[in-house]
Amino acid sequence: LLLSRSKASAEKFREQLRSSACPLDREWDVELAACPADFRRCQLIHTCTTARGPILGVGDVALGTGVHITAVGADSPGKKELHPDLVARADLRVCDSLAQSTSRGEFQGCDGGVVEISDVLNAG
Repeated sequence: LLLSRSKASAEKFREQLRSSACPLDREWDVELAACPADFRRCQLIHTCTTARGPILGVGDVALGTGVHITAVGADSPGKKELHPDLVARADLRVCDSLAQSTSRGEFQGCDGGVVEISDVLNAG
């Protein structure tokens, strides 16, 4: 399931997969999402955007079903892909570098906010 800012860029990505030199890329059957709420039926979600504001919120994810979200686009100060309430409702919060993800990641400004930094597992 793919959600993009424009249908044209989503179609371009889908065509790149279909014509990829890598046989595994060509096996993907990419469905275009109409809105973030379409992700309620997903158990594995990856975000990789240039978003400066949340693209997924609490109502866009089937909470309590074991859904896994990997947010990798929040790679510089001010960038976030997940609504803070969604991060707060997670059963488990993990990062590869606590120092990095608090200065440029989903956990920016969390300590004392909706999520305590002590609740984040530093796997790095």
